[in-house]
Amino acid sequence: MSTAMQALAALPESDDLPLRIDTIEGESDVLELLDRIVELSIADNKLADSAKERAKRIEARAERARSLALRILEALEVPTLERPLYTATISHPRKAQVTNSDEVPPEYLRHSVDMRLLAKALLAGEDVAGACLGNPEPRLTVRTV
Repeated sequence: MSTAMQALAALPESDDLPLRIDTIEGESDVLELLDRIVELSIADNKLADSAKERAKRIEARAERARSLALRILEALEVPTLERPLYTATISHPRKAQVTNSDEVPPEYLRHSVDMRLLAKALLAGEDVAGACLGNPEPRLTVRTV
């Protein structure tokens, strides 16, 4: 990287991007290093996507097994079963249900900003009280074939 920076410093002031890239490529191996880093990133992203899909399949399989275990215990009419590796208990937890959301008092309601709609309005140049566009963070986009 330092070799590439020194080569760029020796160039005359210019906006000639192809010249900058050719100089960097000719004077250093930083672009080959960059290629390896991006290739690793692409491979890691593919691996992470594959792992997420596998995790979803494993979670679905675990849920099917739990459902089967529940049905077996219900059929056997055994609410609690102690085994050497686990204790299984059937419970019937009560959950709150909303029957008419218009009648629920406001202290039980949540309100949040629709960030997509807000961003769309701000990017379109609208003035929105209490909101503004933040400073953009640099972001690398890598496209593969």
